[in-house]
Amino acid sequence: MKALVLFFLCLSLSSCMLGNALDRHRLAQIDKPLNKWIGQTKDQQIMKLGPPERCMDLQQGGEVCAWKKTGVEGGGQYRGAQYGVAASGGSYVSSWEHQVTYTYNPSGIISGWSYRGSLGQRTNEDANLER
Repeated sequence: MKALVLFFLCLSLSSCMLGNALDRHRLAQIDKPLNKWIGQTKDQQIMKLGPPERCMDLQQGGEVCAWKKTGVEGGGQYRGAQYGVAASGGSYVSSWEHQVTYTYNPSGIISGWSYRGSLGQRTNEDANLER
């Protein structure tokens, strides 16, 4: 009995560790597309992404602006009743959110970013530390 409990405990821990490793990998995948914006102008970004959700001026000069996306993904299948047999089916749906905040210097040039969302939290400084 103890061996069975130990087996399921190890199985549970290993799946959690695998899940965390996958989340860290997915989070690291955002570095490249977000780093491409560093050095670009706010105008270039707005032309590509559309207007930000909000912006705030910084006391030392410059500005921060945030873009946010939310959604739902998933699906499934459903079969209606046929020949008097009850319907059956199944689905999986999950929601997601991604918010990226960019920092602009007083000249309107992007100098950094931070991400917060379904994948976790990350900044361009985190990405640079891992290199």
